[in-house]
Order: sequence, then structure tokens, then C-alpha cells
Amino acid sequence: MKRKFKNIILKTKISLFLVAIISINLQAQKKAKDTLFFKVDNLYLFEDKNNSKTFLIKDSNRDEEICFEETTVIHNLKPMQVLDLKYFIRNSKFYNRYGKNELSNYSLTNFLHEYEIFLVRECEKTTDFISVNILLRSID
Repeated sequence: MKRKFKNIILKTKISLFLVAIISINLQAQKKAKDTLFFKVDNLYLFEDKNNSKTFLIKDSNRDEEICFEETTVIHNLKPMQVLDLKYFIRNSKFYNRYGKNELSNYSLTNFLHEYEIFLVRECEKTTDFISVNILLRSID
């Protein structure tokens, strides 16, 4: 009888240990965001004249605009591919060249929130990789 009791306690301890390991493992598996790199070309994607830490795009609607706000600048990244933002947007489901509002700012902003975004700015001797947050702001 004493031996059965020890076996039950041992099985209980092992079960609790396994549950603890599994729960820690599940918490550690949070999905990392994919990363997109877009080139700052100063024609389609450009710095705001009033705030040098904010970038705007040419295809904004009359009542709102998409803003990329700088958070940090990094110099030593090696992206596999740097995308052209104009090509990316105009060939997406968020752009309708035949509609009244050609770009769906809200939908595009929600889509981009799923990614880590870097803007790539070529300087004289270095390349800046600018980590940004995406915002949708109203135009007064």
C-alpha cells in the first residue's frame, strides 16, 4: 500500500513537471514579425518637410495620410531584398487606380502593422536602416 502511494506521488510530480515545461515552451513560441525593407527614393517615399523623423508617401488620400515615424537608425544590416514601395503599393489589393480614393490607407496600414518595417536611406558613406512605426493621420 505504501509503495502504491509513492508511485502515485511520483507520477503526480512528473505530470506537474511536464505541464510546467509545456507551458513555458508555449509562451516562448510567440511569432516573430517578418521584416520588410523599403527604399527612400525622395520621389514616392520622402521625408516630411516639417519633421525630419517622419516619412510620407505620395499616394495619400485627401483626408488622411500614411506616416512612417522613425524609431531607431541602424547601420549594419544586410537585407536580402530592398523593395520599391511605389511598386509594392500599386501592385497590391490596397490600390485601385480606377476608384475615387485610389489607395485604401486604412487597409494598407493594418497590413503593414503585421511586419517590422525598415526604410533604407542611402547616404554619402553609409546606408541608414530606419526602423519605423506606421501611423494613419488626418489631414486638416
